[in-house]
Amino acid sequence: MNYPHHLNVRDPVAHGLAPFSAPPFTVLVAVALLLACQGDPPAACGSVPEQSVFVGQTVELQPCFQDPEGEELTLTATSSDPEIAAPLVSELTVSIRAVSVGSATITVTASDPDRLTASIDIKVVVPNRAPFTTHTPPAVLTTVGDVARAWADEAFKDPDGHDLTFSAASATPAIATVEIVDSVYLVVRGIALGTATVTVTATDPWGSEATLDLQVEVLELVLVFRDDFESSASLDDWTSSDSSVSVKDGMLRLGSADRDANATDWELTLATGFADNRTYSGFLATNRGQPSLYNFSIGYLDMSIWEIDEETNYRLLVWAPGWRTDSSWWGVSDAIAGPGELTEVTFAVRGGRLAAMAGSTLLVTVDILTRDWPNQLTELRLIAESGGGFVDWVELSELRADADADWHAGPLDTDLWEFVKTEPRDRERADLGPAWPLPPW
Repeated sequence: MNYPHHLNVRDPVAHGLAPFSAPPFTVLVAVALLLACQGDPPAACGSVPEQSVFVGQTVELQPCFQDPEGEELTLTATSSDPEIAAPLVSELTVSIRAVSVGSATITVTASDPDRLTASIDIKVVVPNRAPFTTHTPPAVLTTVGDVARAWADEAFKDPDGHDLTFSAASATPAIATVEIVDSVYLVVRGIALGTATVTVTATDPWGSEATLDLQVEVLELVLVFRDDFESSASLDDWTSSDSSVSVKDGMLRLGSADRDANATDWELTLATGFADNRTYSGFLATNRGQPSLYNFSIGYLDMSIWEIDEETNYRLLVWAPGWRTDSSWWGVSDAIAGPGELTEVTFAVRGGRLAAMAGSTLLVTVDILTRDWPNQLTELRLIAESGGGFVDWVELSELRADADADWHAGPLDTDLWEFVKTEPRDRERADLGPAWPLPPW
């Protein structure tokens, strides 16, 4: 048979064909021996059941693998979502740490020296846990028109570290209202004398909740007396052996003048001033039969007897017994008006704490409960040096509870709550503004 073309098998390249050469016999033998030496891959002994682990916790497992040749195996592990569950291998132990709520699959792979492998999958579930209250504080105390406030997140905790959202409601809004301000700022406002219950709810991103019922007692600041010093007739309510005491142009000019008082958990407010930079004006407040005596004044006073050479324009002195003061009880404040001008001073003794304010500026606050100083007032003395003080008006008020209430609140939990006279504009945690707790009842 004749062909038109002849294929030269001795020169395949000339005919556009790739050259072919059979592998040497020795190579074929080496490959065969290598395949024969690798043997069988490792195998898993069984499965690992589903693991349930809470956020922040770790479970340790030792998955079972066997190698047919008994060779040493090396384990590695990967996670389908390491932000939920993260594995860590140490020799033949696999540790799985729960990072966040959800589920993930951990794949554990065993490798022999020949890089033959076997794998198993382990399902890990990280369940959500509901938030809870850290503690239940005693009843909340506030007064009509004023507020008690707290950071709601300080009363709750989420075990999984979630951010919580807060809501609140009052069972008796005619007595006390409650609201959440700036997401975590809990404000209870006194509306009328009486008691109420407010419920605060914390909710995590998964919808789980915790609730806290707070008992609220609203007290009323009742006026004991007020004197506007309209005429000399005002002096009928005051006693004085000081001839410099007089009423002129609607002002009480001092000396010193005494007045009986009867108040527990009280608040004294007066508009007072001093004549020049050599005088002061203030008051003494005492409870007869008790060794303690409160003396607060503004203006000039020589403090060298207490080895204090610094200038002051306000100071608190306490007889307990023996006059004493503290570096946090005196200073210079722009809230104190200058000579010839009036400063509205508020001095409150309530809830185991003493506080002095000039306008809305808190000047002094002292824990009197631990010092066993009294919160009763039986006598008030307005004082000034050498007739250099004057008072435009003065009023004394006392905190009173609803006499018909079934219960009365205990001491305010000052680790959680603060009582404020003025709603603060700056709600930063570092500065909650002028505040002091209300009294135990």
